[in-house]
Amino acid sequence: FGTPPREVVFTTGLVALAAKMAKSDGVVTRSEVEAFRRIVDVPAGEMPRVERLFDLAKTTTDGFEAYARQIADAFRDEPALLE
Repeated sequence: FGTPPREVVFTTGLVALAAKMAKSDGVVTRSEVEAFRRIVDVPAGEMPRVERLFDLAKTTTDGFEAYARQIADAFRDEPALLE
């Protein structure tokens, strides 16, 4: 299918990493989900997909390295964005 657009790589990685970070202490709390919703601006039409990805990603912390590596590789020329 080719390389996904950078925006897709960033958004997917951001959502997945946020969910896995929330899971890192064992329990994803309502306040963590609410914080994600406050910080990440998601268009209303995309919210169901973002929530589905977040829910899938929060089941385990496994795999966070792959998401982090993909974002780092795609945005290596933008260190400020990575910070």
